[in-house]
Amino acid sequence: MEYIKSEEANEDLLFREEVMRQFEYFYQYMHGDRKEPNEVETIFKRSIEFFGADWIGLIDFDLEVGAWSTRCFYNKRTGSSTETLIEDAENAAQAKRWEQAIRGGKAIVIEDIESIREEAPEEYAMYKRLHVQSVLGVPYRNCGSGLMVVSNPKRFKNCYTGLNIIAYIVTNEIIAKQRRDNIFRKQSEHEPTSYETVRIDLLNGVKVASKELFFDEGDMKSEALRFLIAFLACNMGKYFPAEYLNTKYEGEKDVSWADLIYKFRMKWKNARNLDDDGLQLILTTEKGYGINPALRVIVDVILAEELMRTIDDASDRLAKIELLRKFHALFQGEFMGTTFTRNSFIRENRLHYKLKYIEKMEVLMKLLIEQGDYTGAAGYCNDILKVYPDCVDIHFWRIVALYKQGYIDSVREIDENLRELLDERTYSILCRRLQLELNISDEVLETCQESKMIFLRLDEEKRKFNTH
Repeated sequence: MEYIKSEEANEDLLFREEVMRQFEYFYQYMHGDRKEPNEVETIFKRSIEFFGADWIGLIDFDLEVGAWSTRCFYNKRTGSSTETLIEDAENAAQAKRWEQAIRGGKAIVIEDIESIREEAPEEYAMYKRLHVQSVLGVPYRNCGSGLMVVSNPKRFKNCYTGLNIIAYIVTNEIIAKQRRDNIFRKQSEHEPTSYETVRIDLLNGVKVASKELFFDEGDMKSEALRFLIAFLACNMGKYFPAEYLNTKYEGEKDVSWADLIYKFRMKWKNARNLDDDGLQLILTTEKGYGINPALRVIVDVILAEELMRTIDDASDRLAKIELLRKFHALFQGEFMGTTFTRNSFIRENRLHYKLKYIEKMEVLMKLLIEQGDYTGAAGYCNDILKVYPDCVDIHFWRIVALYKQGYIDSVREIDENLRELLDERTYSILCRRLQLELNISDEVLETCQESKMIFLRLDEEKRKFNTH
């Protein structure tokens, strides 16, 4: 079948330069540089420019039922991600070679549909109906089964390597959104439903929520106030005098805790329309200041400590995985955000929760890899690296997950970034860990290290996905 073929080299230099520019954009995008409400559509728009195409989208293919449809797409002609000529359920009989490409893990390259007019009349008729003159497609394997398809590309018509990377990013973005939605549902288990319940989140800034009330750092601009709430929340049931708070704060010498707490209590009272002080968050007593014991106060770091003990005690593999997923859902960022570096209380807690979080996430990655859930492992690694981009252990598991899925091009790009990020000793240790985990031979590893590339040479079986 002539139109399922290898990438040609006639545009190789231009293609590689453009791929590197696009990959840098996507790398920044996947690591948190996002402002657009529809992430997938944003990626599609960028990809349309890359190929100079009319249409790009994910095609879901049900191999058992024998039908296919669009999962998501963007049409440059209409500027729409909803208007399409494709039916809700297209018959797979008109695209038998699509099915062959999906099952065989091969790319589809049709530079001119006239070349298949005699060989595949049904497929030719389908393209004519959909106003398609040329097609580039690659199978995706980590988000169902189907094809990432570009129609009518004006450049890089047979260069599917870039489309492989885009397919990986888009499918992982879809999975990440599903995970974020799942995280939101899990967090809602602890959302306050009464005025007597208060939730305090300290992972990624300081947030305080109750029924019909929400304070974030914009509402608590005072650094001393945010420290106070965090310190009291981490020491529930205890009361501290102003003198002791000054020694712990290590900030301004002239903080008036009484004035600070009075202003916060007035803000709390007005927000809650309280007639008395019975439901105030912070109490003033003879012993000092503390959290009101009459309230049911839920603190994310306390939940995290309880979950860690439960995870350690769990013997059932599936139960442990679910607990680790819930543990991950609690961590939206570093303890009290990225500011407040001079305070020892915050520095110690920030380091403590970073180490504990990464330790537990390594357990989750190992369990997911053992189960064969490479997509899930890669997705969690992406989430973690947005908070801790310098974590070598998580980079290790991300490489393993991508390698297991056959995304060798993505692995190579990550390796290039890591060689610049890591010192020589750390990079060498990473090489050795990958060798043991992935069963890469000593000969291959030696060759790779000599050229400072982990995956310059790979065993042929792993290369088949990207070599046709």
